[in-house]
Formats: sequence, structure tokens, C-alpha cells
Amino acid sequence: MKFVFKFILTLILYVTCLPVFAQEDSLIYNIALDSVVIRANRYTSDLKSDINGVVELDMEIMDKLPKILGNADPMLHIQILPGVQTKGEYKSGINIHGCDNSHNMISISDVPIYSINHLLGLFSIFNASHYQTIELIKTPNSALFPTRLGGKLNVTHRRIISDSLSGEFAIGLISSQGTIRTPLGKKSDMVLSLRGSYLNLLYGSFIRSGGVRLRYSFYDANFTLRHKFNGKSQIIFDCYLGNDKGAFDEDKYLANMEAKWGNKMGALHWHYGLEDSSFLVKNTFYVSTYRNNFNLGVSDDVYKAPSDVIESGYKGVFSLNNLSGGLDFAYRRFNPQRVYYAVNHPDTNNFLKSYEASLYINYEQVLSKNFTIMAGIRGNMYCNGKTYTSVDPSLSLSYNNEAIKVIASYALRHQYLFQTGFVDSGLPTEFWLPCNDICKPQYSHSFLLGFSKYFAKGLFKIDLDIYYKLLYNQVEYRGAILDLLNPNYNYQEHLLVGDGNNVGFSFTLNKCAGKFSGWMGYAYTRARRSVQSATLNERFPASHERPHEVDVLITYQLNKHFRFGATYVFASGTPFTAPKSIALINGGIQVYYGDHNGMRLKSYNRLDVSIDYQWRCRYASEHGINFSLHNATASNNELFYGMKIKSDGSYAYRPVTFALKVMPSISYFCKF
Repeated sequence: MKFVFKFILTLILYVTCLPVFAQEDSLIYNIALDSVVIRANRYTSDLKSDINGVVELDMEIMDKLPKILGNADPMLHIQILPGVQTKGEYKSGINIHGCDNSHNMISISDVPIYSINHLLGLFSIFNASHYQTIELIKTPNSALFPTRLGGKLNVTHRRIISDSLSGEFAIGLISSQGTIRTPLGKKSDMVLSLRGSYLNLLYGSFIRSGGVRLRYSFYDANFTLRHKFNGKSQIIFDCYLGNDKGAFDEDKYLANMEAKWGNKMGALHWHYGLEDSSFLVKNTFYVSTYRNNFNLGVSDDVYKAPSDVIESGYKGVFSLNNLSGGLDFAYRRFNPQRVYYAVNHPDTNNFLKSYEASLYINYEQVLSKNFTIMAGIRGNMYCNGKTYTSVDPSLSLSYNNEAIKVIASYALRHQYLFQTGFVDSGLPTEFWLPCNDICKPQYSHSFLLGFSKYFAKGLFKIDLDIYYKLLYNQVEYRGAILDLLNPNYNYQEHLLVGDGNNVGFSFTLNKCAGKFSGWMGYAYTRARRSVQSATLNERFPASHERPHEVDVLITYQLNKHFRFGATYVFASGTPFTAPKSIALINGGIQVYYGDHNGMRLKSYNRLDVSIDYQWRCRYASEHGINFSLHNATASNNELFYGMKIKSDGSYAYRPVTFALKVMPSISYFCKF
């Protein structure tokens, strides 16, 4: 019977594929599992977000997203997120939750950058192949959030030291770019990226609109050197250099415009601790500059209106378990826009200097299995001859049960920087300045309610944001480019100072996986400003307000060779101020305007398409050809209204559209 029992038990275990090793003199059996493989479907979205509302876009997925004009630009895809206003051609910057571009902190590894666009808004300064991720925070959510009223956009470097030579490049009709990553021993590596455009070589004869010819070029370079001293400490040297040159030449009218602008940035980072450890310290010493040389030619006269800002500083941040905090210090030197006649007036500078320091602490506590509370406080001190201080609290409560995430937050924020100037020229004519007797420190109360949920077994995800902001000491520029021709021009006389509010919501539907993936969304935004003074009492929409916006991004992987992609944008037209009359007084042109932002452009819509054909070969991990169409439907979008003055004294006021309705591009890309 003992033999029969053993035989039956062994047979059962054998049938179930489990080896049995029976001891001859015992009923004890050793069962060994060689391996177990568990398979399950897990969908991951190209857009990752945490419970605090931080959206993260991995630069690796740029290869899967549509390449417009031969380039999968991360800023293009960030702007297609609801709540982030889409910019048209001839525009720069970014608007988040109805805030001005200057309300946002744009940074490279937390080092501020003051201008982020190339090619009149079609490219950004961020070369995707050089960075690891791009992070977006739409509203202040903790004490670590900087002294800005809007959102934060930060690109981060690659975290892993390269162990072999690798790189990638793309060659197209409009621009070319390349990145090389090489190890320098076992603990060091170097990353170098270069990019440049030659738009005029192939498109120069086509880019004309109403007698206006566009000339444009840009280049930029990134260099990063990293060294790990041990398992917990590393030092990073990082720098960026970029420059743009653009001009509008007109055949029938007097005025011609040209500008040169660009950023320079250098930083030294020292990190101690691992990203996944309980203790982490980051120290950064940096210098960041932005310069803009804007020239306006009228007949034989040339007027110059340069501006610049230089910032140097230190940022230190630590995290220990649930506690985090840090110290920020910045010295800034401003040269606000000034106008002088190039022949008779010397180039004199009128520098403004300021100092800003912030000390902050943040604490996060888990209240229960699903509830978490986060509270923080940030103390600020600002000095530019006069000293300002502020204390900014923040509080958020979040609920997360994996399938559903809900967050409610409040934050008070102060900001001591302003950006202003006329914005209807097609070139970056705005400039930066510090707070002063006219421009008091800005501050805001921000409220946010966010909700996200996965459904259909995690294949789809929906996100909903509802926000409300109260804004104080806001600045708008009342005027246009012809104001520069006034011999008594003073930018302070064109500033409107008042308060405002932003209110709206955004909805996103995201398909997380499959051959067909992407996202679509709708956003409703109202950004209102009001001015009350002894001579003026107005309430008007902000210059960037677009009440309705629909954004769509889709990709389709047909097979291992073909990938299709498209982006579509529909948005309400932005407001503008129309002139009532124009006069020549004492040799200067005087323009009289109607209600500020009293009129609105026609609705904006644009479809961009992209096709990739790729294959593998022995010497490259991936390479292929991309074909794209910018504005494939040839929509005649109004970008702004411009005043044109003829030599006989007559003038025209009309909408300006992009110089080339449909812009095709073909490029070759390769990874090795």
C-alpha cells in the first residue's frame, strides 16, 4: 500500500508539471520550482502624473509622437495639453491656467531660462535628445514651488552615466540636429548636442505675405559633463547657448523690423544621495542671461530698442523622509527696453539691480491608506533699493486609491519680476523688468481641484482640473510698435496696472496603449484684468485669453515600418487693441487707440500631420525618413493685426497671417 500511495501521488504531481523528489524512508517530499512566469497586461501612458499634479513626459517617447517640421519638439506636445494654451505662429512663451508667460518658471534642471522659443514659436530651445524628462506643474502646489504665480516647466538631464558611445541625429529641410553621448571612464560621461536652421536656403523665395519677406535663422548648443565620486555623490557641469536672428522686410511700406535674441546658461550641480533614498541634497550655482536687440527701420532712419537680463544665484534643496526644504538666492541685473536713434544717440545703459532670497520648508503626512496632506511655508525677501518681504503658505489634500486620484490645493504666491511690451510684431519684443514704484510686487491666491481616473482595465484615463486664481498688481502694455517712433517714448507711460482673475477647467481623455494612442482634451479659460485710476476705469480680457480650446494628438503604429501621427488645435481668437486714429505730430507718429483688447481675432485652427518610415540596419539601432506638413489644411489663421504706413503718408491696419500657409518638410533620422 505504501508503494501504491507513492505512485499515485507522484503521478498527480507529474501531471501538474511539478518535479517530486521522494525520500525512500519518509513521507516528507521536497518540491522544487524551476521558474514561474506570471503574465498580465499593464498599460502605461506616455503622460505620467502623480497625486500632486506633476505631469511628466519622458523624452524617449518623442520618437513615437508626431514630428512636425522634422522635429518632435517637447514644447509642442506640452502645449497640446488642456490647461496649457496653444501658441500660434509668431508667438513665444507659454500660458498655463490663464496666466501670463512671465508668471511661469521655465528652467533647465531648475536653472531659470527667460526665452524658450526658436523659429517664431515653431521650435523651442529644448533639444529632446539631450534631456531625460520634461516636468509640468500647472499651479503652485508646495513650498518648493518658486516665487511665480503660474506654472513650472522643468527639463531634467539623463540620470544614468553612459557606458558606451551612442547618439542620434536628424537632417531636414528646415533644420538639422545631433547628439553624441560618450563615457569618459567608468564614472564620467559627456553629452553634446548641436542644432541649427537654414530656413531661408530652401524657403526664402516662398515666405512672403502681402509684400513682406521673412528672413530667419537660429542655432543652439548643449553641453553636459558628469562625474560620480561614489555611489551617493555626483557633480554635473551644464551649459546652454542659443541665438536667433529674424527680420521682416516690406516692399511697399516704410517700416522694416529685425531682431537678434538669445540665451546663455551655465550651471554647476552637486548632488548627494540617491533619488530613491530617504535623504537627498542638491546644490546648484548658476548664471543665466537673455539679450534682445530689436531694430526698427523707417525710411532711412534706424531706431534701436535693446533689452537684457542677467541672473546669477544659488539653489539648495534637501529632502529627508517626509520633510523637504531649501534656500534660493538670486542677483539680477535688468536693462529694460529703451529707444534711441542709431545715428545721433549713443547706446547708453540704464541698469536696474535687485536681490531676491527665499527660505522654505514643506511637510507631507499620510493620514490614512488613501489620504495624504501636504503643508508648507515659503518666506521671501526682495530688495532693489526698497525691501519687500512676504510669507507664502501652501496646503493640499489628496486622495488616491490607485484607480481614482483627487487633489484639492491652495497656495499664496508673490512674484517680483514682470515681462511687458508690445506683442504684435511677430518678433520677441517683450522685455523683463523688476518691481518698482509703478509695478508693485505681484501676488495671487490659487485654488485647484483635480480629478483623474483609469477605466476599461486601465486602457483609458481621464483628467479634470478646475481652477480659480485671484491676481493682484498685474501689468499690461497698452500700445504697439509704432510707439517707438515717438521721440518722447517711455515704456512706463504705456503700462496699465490693475488686478484680475483666471477661472476655468480642462478635461483630457488619454488612451494609454495600443497601436492607436494619444490624447484629446477641451479647455475653457477666462483671464480678466481690471484697471481703476483717476483717468481710467476698464475691465478687459488679458492679451492671451482664449476662452475655448480643443487639442488632439494621435499616433498610429501601422507595422514595424510605418508610423502615423497628427496634432489638431482649435482655439478662440486672442484679443487685440485697435487704433482709432493716427497723426503726425512734431515729426513723430502718434496713435490713438480704442478700448484696450476690445476686439478679437478670428478663431484659430491648425492640423499638422507626420509620417515615419523606419527600418533597422547593422550600424544603427533605428533610422528612417519623416515627412510632415505644418498646417496641412492651409488654414488662413489671423495671428495679429498690424499697422503699415506707406511713404505717401497713408496707412493700412489689417490682420497678419503666417507667411507660408502650408510648410512641408522631409528629414532623415538615425540612432546609433
